[in-house]
Order: sequence, then C-alpha cells, then structure tokens
Amino acid sequence: MTADDPRELARRLAEEAKKRLRTNGAETPAAPMSPSPPERSLEERAGPGRAKSALEALESAREAERKRVATPVSPMTPPTTNRRIVAPVGSPTPRTTESAPRPSAYMQSPERIVVEQLPGARADRIAAVAKPDVFRALWRAHRARALHEGDGQLVATASVLLDAVDRVPAGRLHEARVTLGTEVWAAWVDADRGVLLGMARPADVYLSES
Repeated sequence: MTADDPRELARRLAEEAKKRLRTNGAETPAAPMSPSPPERSLEERAGPGRAKSALEALESAREAERKRVATPVSPMTPPTTNRRIVAPVGSPTPRTTESAPRPSAYMQSPERIVVEQLPGARADRIAAVAKPDVFRALWRAHRARALHEGDGQLVATASVLLDAVDRVPAGRLHEARVTLGTEVWAAWVDADRGVLLGMARPADVYLSES
C-alpha cells in the first residue's frame, strides 16, 4: 500500500485528530438547557414600541370585555329633585261635596215664572208633581190618544213633559191651573231652570192632581 493511498491517509488524519483531542482534554460538555421563560401577556409581548397585530388587539378587547362583565354594577338611583308639580292651565278644580245653588231667580218661585212668561195670566193653583209614576203613565196615554187623533200640538206637549219627569229633580216639576183671559189652562213649569214647559186645556182633563 503506497503512501498516496487515500485510505491510509484518512487513517493517519484520524489518529492525529484523536491525539489533539487527548492533548486538549476531554470534549467540552454541552451547555445545559435553560428553562423556557413564562408566557407573557399581549401587552408585554408587544413591547413599548411595537404596534399590536389585529389578532392581539381583538384578544385584548375580549379580555377587557370579560373583566367588565364580571364586575358587578350597582343599580343607579334616580336623582331626587325638588321640582314643583304644577297643574296645567284649564284643569278642572276639585269639586266640593256641597253643590253651589243655580243662579236662577225662578228656582223657588213657579208662580213668578207663569206671570212673567204669560203676561196677563193668573196662577190660581200651583203644586209640585208628587207622583212621577202616575204623571208618566197619564201622559203616555195622552200622547197615544193625540197620535191617534192627529193632534200634533198635544203630541209635542206630551213628549216635553215625559222628558221633564225623568230629567227635572224631584220637587222641581210643577203643574198649575192658570187663568188667561176667559179660559182656564193647565200649565207645567220646570222650576229648576225657570222654564214654562207647555199648556193644554181643558185644565181638569190634563192636571194629574185635580
């Protein structure tokens, strides 16, 4: 085997390398592995001068939202004010238990109603309708007869009186025997409103208290 044999050359090189290793000492031991640093938050990983990525910004927003939801929120108390409540203009005023008297000069004077609304008439007898049920039945019969006979004037008088007996307060509807010239009439007065309601004759036929 010649000196230029490649295998012989490789063997000598290997032996020389082993000698140098023994001369320089044992092989240098590998450096121990250091423990991995703890995971840092997004803000620490970003660093003071580095802008956050879109994913990091989204994660930060979610974390802030979780903290906000977990924090109990105390209910808000409505502020108390010392405002004065004023009733609107035109609102109805409270009604008292006592009703004010009607401003009518004829309320207690049916005779005056007859005299002033029938000039020249004389009220011979005036009385309040004491039996409304009898009065109502009587005038329903008068109206039915007037309709049958075609007496329009008496139909109108009967309708007015039937309305009045249901509307006028008790003791305010009066009937009167009235002399007007040479004729005697039956007349009816609403003393609550001071109104002459109607007249009919002969008086003895239409006066319920005659």
